[in-house]
Amino acid sequence: MEGTLSELQEQLGGNRLFILEGDFKDVHPDSWPGFSDEFRIIQQDDGQLMVSPVREGNPSEDLKRLLSLPVELENVTLKRPNLNDLFLKLTGRGLRE
Repeated sequence: MEGTLSELQEQLGGNRLFILEGDFKDVHPDSWPGFSDEFRIIQQDDGQLMVSPVREGNPSEDLKRLLSLPVELENVTLKRPNLNDLFLKLTGRGLRE
């Protein structure tokens, strides 16, 4: 994968990532009805799920959908993808690992 940072961000999911914190141990988001039609999973571990919307749209609508998921969330953060996020998506590992 190559291109400018903006081009790579677009391939990752546009200009926003949602980081959901909660208990994601033994959770399979792709099995939730409609989830994979609306969001792409960037990373998941026992305490965090990072997703990007599949389509451009209103971030508040994306947030409403995420808050209605069948999992108890402790925190939700919205951020713009950075180089570490891109590296993580490509390799499955962070830059500092």
